[in-house]
Amino acid sequence: MLEHLTQYFAQKGQLIFPNIGVLQLEKEEASWETAVLLAPKEKIVFNQSSVKPSNLFYQFLSEQLSVSTDLAMIQYQEFLDHAFSADNAALQIGNFGTLSKQMDTYSWSATFDSNLFYKNIDIAPQEMAAQQNVKTKGQWYWWAIFLALVAIISILYKSLSFE
Repeated sequence: MLEHLTQYFAQKGQLIFPNIGVLQLEKEEASWETAVLLAPKEKIVFNQSSVKPSNLFYQFLSEQLSVSTDLAMIQYQEFLDHAFSADNAALQIGNFGTLSKQMDTYSWSATFDSNLFYKNIDIAPQEMAAQQNVKTKGQWYWWAIFLALVAIISILYKSLSFE
């Protein structure tokens, strides 16, 4: 069951635990700040609430377990009841982190760190100024003339060879 939950979270970026909470992947786009391209940021956030999973989740789970949707609902609830039956229980969600229960409070401890995958790109202002001052040499038109001549010669050769 845990493999399927991890797979669903990796695909959809959200995992709902009924009457426990929602585990969600939050993304922040890359941004530009004074000659530095700041890397995009991703973090996994847990919100404790009493939300129920969608039918799409249960359909995914039923396909993965090869059971009916109703049976998938029951098995998922039994899995969570068993996983969090003790007061100090923890559920490891793949390499993303651990959902822990202490008394009636749930907390998320993420092991996923997007900084390992994305780095800021620092562009020194001197390099940017140097690149702006470099004038592009207009050598592209020589290639255009060369290709035009080759095309004209091949057309003339083709038309003269049939006569």
